[in-house]
Amino acid sequence: MIPNLKPIKLKELKLLDSTRFISFEGFLDNLPSINPIKGTIEISYQIKSIKVKGIMSTFIELECDRCLSNYKQKLIYNSEEVIWIASLAENVDEQKTNLGIEEIDDFLDPEEDFDPQHWVFEQLSLQTPLVKHCGKNCEGLSKLPREFSSDINKSNEMGMQDPRLLELKKLLIK
Repeated sequence: MIPNLKPIKLKELKLLDSTRFISFEGFLDNLPSINPIKGTIEISYQIKSIKVKGIMSTFIELECDRCLSNYKQKLIYNSEEVIWIASLAENVDEQKTNLGIEEIDDFLDPEEDFDPQHWVFEQLSLQTPLVKHCGKNCEGLSKLPREFSSDINKSNEMGMQDPRLLELKKLLIK
């Protein structure tokens, strides 16, 4: 938990009528980073939305999908987002047209608080690569320890195969 990223009441942001700047450094429980997440957030209240700008970075440890070795990946976020404030009962499309707003990234109920810590988690999680490769020189499965690859060869010789491969072979034969 990062101490200075506490939820902010939307009414408080509206009354301040100014931009709120938050600098932070720390770890999030649900994002296993190697070093502290460092960054800044700028939150400003607009007519029916809040604009959130953020710059943040950290390193996480991932496992390569090809060779199964661990490697470090830097996560960087440097962008802004418009969060529309509207209850589900409101006609959001009509209001967007009336106010001239084209791009809305997210929605927030007027009775809820804006949680910067959760927002940081979401933005950095979206930066995590779906396909995890340790680099251009990844050797793939040939990098596995010999005892593991010899166990695979023994199991194939004994007729034991991965059931997923058997299902794939059935599909290919059809």
